Amino acid sequence: MSSPANQGTSPGNPPERRNVEIFRADEMALIQSVSAYGLIANAAAAILVSFALWRTAGAMHVLIWLACMLSAIAFRYLLHRAYGRAQDSFKEDSNWGGIVAGSNFLIGCAWGWIAFAFFSAYNPPHNIALLAALAVAAVSAQTISPSRESLTALLGPALLPLMVRLMVIDPVGFAAPALLIFALLLTVWFSLNRYRARLAASIEHFERRSASDAAMIRGAETANRLFAQVVTERERAEAELKVAKQAADDANQAKGEFLAYTSHEIRTPLNAIIGFSDVLMTSPLNSTQHDYSRRIKNAGTRLLTLINDLLDLSKIEAGKLNIEYADFELRQTLDEVVQEQAVKAREKQITLELTIDDDVPDALIGDSLRLRQIVLNLIGNAIKFTPTQGKVTTRAQVVGHEGDRPRVRFSVTDTGIGIPADKVGALFERYAQADASTARKYGGTGLGLSICKSLVELMEGNIGVTSEVGQGSVFSFELPFKVQAAAAKMASDVKSTPAQAAADVQGMRVLVAEDNEHNQLLIELLLKKQGVEPVMVNNGAEAVENLRQNSYDLIFMDLEMPVMGGFEAVAAIREDEKKTGKRMSIVALSAHPPEEQREPCIAAGMDDFLMKPIDVKALHTLLRRFAPVRAVSGQAT
Repeated sequence: MSSPANQGTSPGNPPERRNVEIFRADEMALIQSVSAYGLIANAAAAILVSFALWRTAGAMHVLIWLACMLSAIAFRYLLHRAYGRAQDSFKEDSNWGGIVAGSNFLIGCAWGWIAFAFFSAYNPPHNIALLAALAVAAVSAQTISPSRESLTALLGPALLPLMVRLMVIDPVGFAAPALLIFALLLTVWFSLNRYRARLAASIEHFERRSASDAAMIRGAETANRLFAQVVTERERAEAELKVAKQAADDANQAKGEFLAYTSHEIRTPLNAIIGFSDVLMTSPLNSTQHDYSRRIKNAGTRLLTLINDLLDLSKIEAGKLNIEYADFELRQTLDEVVQEQAVKAREKQITLELTIDDDVPDALIGDSLRLRQIVLNLIGNAIKFTPTQGKVTTRAQVVGHEGDRPRVRFSVTDTGIGIPADKVGALFERYAQADASTARKYGGTGLGLSICKSLVELMEGNIGVTSEVGQGSVFSFELPFKVQAAAAKMASDVKSTPAQAAADVQGMRVLVAEDNEHNQLLIELLLKKQGVEPVMVNNGAEAVENLRQNSYDLIFMDLEMPVMGGFEAVAAIREDEKKTGKRMSIVALSAHPPEEQREPCIAAGMDDFLMKPIDVKALHTLLRRFAPVRAVSGQAT
């Protein structure tokens, strides 16, 4: 079909004439699309007739005829191929139709020539072959004749010479076949024209509908353009959003890397500040000096808490904060948390109580570090907002079961200032305070409760608060836990006496690789207080060389050092051990959080991880774990 743009009415181009032009162009295109099949049928029929006439008719005459026939078919085929590649304006040219009609006339003449020249009254086989070939030509006329002119140009020269030949041979005997051939000519001609008349009627019907559909088409085109604009705008917005998201991701990554780097750099001096404060507080000091040491330690501890909160917040935002499940003892964990807050409570003369119901299992499986962090934060807040001589109670109780997992509720109740009802809803949001003066009067960043909420939800729990102004508050959260197997519980009950613990680490030789001078001095003091003999080196290369010449019970290896870092040093040590067959216990020493570095350290060949600032209890536990096996008398075996 021609495009609607080519169908518009213009001056000097009336609708009737335009319909005829459209019809002829569409008729030509439709029939030209199948012309190749008709031409192939004509060529095949011509070759078969040539073989049939070869011996009885003149060979040279047959060859000349076949050459002419195939040339005419080839010429028509070239026109067919050229039509397929020509532009629309050339296809609609009336001269094109004349050329096609002329090519069909040549083919028709070739069929008429052989019919007139070779039809014989005395050779029926030849006649049958000729009639079959002419039938093929008549049947294929519809496929190779795209117009009435070309149809007439093909059928007339092809069939009329045979009628003349029949009348010349025997006007009486062949009158009936001649009439049949003429009837065939008329039937094919009228059938094809009737088909084309129906096609013209369809085009005319389409023309009548096109006027009413034009507005719809224009509306659809307008809608399509608008839709295309909307799609383009949406794609542009999506592209901008993708760029913005990538920028935000890059900013988050940069922020995380900055916080991690800053945390490490701040933790290193904090290790010395908090550690030396502990050493001073255990030294003979007067009351003023002891108070100054305590204040230094508290300030360092608050700064360390802030750093931990910022890191946790960054990990929560990035979705990289993981919950680690391991065996732990609930009563011991809660008791240690309460004891950590006992000093603060005594300073404000606040009664600190811990109650654990008898039906609460003690040997559980969960993330004890995150549980400790949540309870520590809630108790610290309760002490902060409770006036002098108040009371803070921590309680654990079983409130239900999820299959074989008990659900434990932890609650921290205080007799503090309370929270207004209109502020409770926003209490767990980041940087939120009960009122604008709270941060100035009591201190704090407003991050603690938000982090607690995120941690509780990560552990499949929920957290809430009830409060009344002037009466106090109750912060509570529920968590599901798995219960340890009986064997694990029995093993956890086996504890060494203090005398045994001291004997375990007494006289241990420990190599410490640490580049910071203040941390070297602090670690040396802490190890000597445990009865350990420390040897200090400044980097991993010195540690490897020292170990090749001396033997030790344990190595503390800092991860980030000049010359050779901890990971490279451990790799060199493990390579040397392949020759000696002995394996040295190595503990990583780093200011990075354990959840970030523990797995890489273990994968690199280290045995455990100790975080800075160094906790004296954690240090003692590690020394006991890696202490050499000793006889009952306390001497090394």
